[in-house]
Amino acid sequence: MLKPKTYAQKYAQELLVKWLRNEAESAGYDSYVKSSLFPPITWRVNRGEPFWGIFPDYPITTEGDGCNGVVWDEYPSNNQLTRPDGIPSLKELWEFGLKLETVFDIAIQHKGHIKNAIFLDEVPEHAKKFFKSNSNFEIVIVKSNDVLNQPLTPWQNNSIPIEVFK
Repeated sequence: MLKPKTYAQKYAQELLVKWLRNEAESAGYDSYVKSSLFPPITWRVNRGEPFWGIFPDYPITTEGDGCNGVVWDEYPSNNQLTRPDGIPSLKELWEFGLKLETVFDIAIQHKGHIKNAIFLDEVPEHAKKFFKSNSNFEIVIVKSNDVLNQPLTPWQNNSIPIEVFK
């Protein structure tokens, strides 16, 4: 069961998506980003605007015995999805015959796959067991209040504390 977001998580997610997309845009297409927000996170930008390979509320599914960590706009059954970023709705996942395992609060694409995932405040219990057997992702946990308490000065000079999920 997916747990509903709090207002703090919603606004922290919006800010992080905006800031990460700004980092990707500053680096430019086909360039590597070493995040100043989260220094351990790096990725190569291979999507342009407006999404820059940074996706909120990103579903991770299984199909048969395998984890589906592909980028949704490259998924074979993706032709006319509801969301403009190409991410399927829960109904569309069902129609594709996929089993929802979890939803990343933010997913960062790297070379056609989701490499980095961000959860706000905690990794949900239902996801922990799944990640123990599917370690394809680098998962970090960011406290919503750490994001919301950032000063209004230029964000490039600030890094946000993270916890790496293992």
